[in-house]
Amino acid sequence: PMDYLNAVVDLGWNLIVRGYPMRAWPVIQKGLQRIETGENKTGIVQGHIFQTVGIYALTCMGRHVEAEELAKKYLRVCESTPDECFRWSFYLSNLLMAYWQRGELGENAEKAIEHYHKLAYIIPLTPLKLRLFHVAQAYIRLAQCEAAAKSGNPKEIKKSLHYKQLTGALWQLRIAASVPILQGHLEIIRGARSFL
Repeated sequence: PMDYLNAVVDLGWNLIVRGYPMRAWPVIQKGLQRIETGENKTGIVQGHIFQTVGIYALTCMGRHVEAEELAKKYLRVCESTPDECFRWSFYLSNLLMAYWQRGELGENAEKAIEHYHKLAYIIPLTPLKLRLFHVAQAYIRLAQCEAAAKSGNPKEIKKSLHYKQLTGALWQLRIAASVPILQGHLEIIRGARSFL
């Protein structure tokens, strides 16, 4: 079952990063069915990272209650294996994408960002799939700047903490964006920043 679940995460991640999160959900469902009906009930199978992709996919479909349930379920998996940085990273990346999709730009997003940075990944050495975090972080920082510009003085935004955080997030994403699809997200966010 591990090869199957690894294929599920590969396809699910690729769909999400290319902007097709709703197409990822049927793939995730098949993985969940495989876990439920399969004979292998080991922790590594039950806690496979593909499930975290479902958090963002469900959020994009407007199924927020289910997304929250899946996030809480997977958080328990992460907490039961606190030293599993890869698992935590995948969870935090997809959770942050869900926060961005819901427009949840406050305390929860900040906690997720802070927790990820405590894992102390060296960006150029970070596995490709974990680099989704840097995409999510940059979108969150952009959304925070846009919200601040609407509610305050737009001319002051470039002097704000939000703008400095966006600049830092873009710097990190530039390093993380080693493949064209991530570079595409980088250019979208850079372009949006130029309109602030």
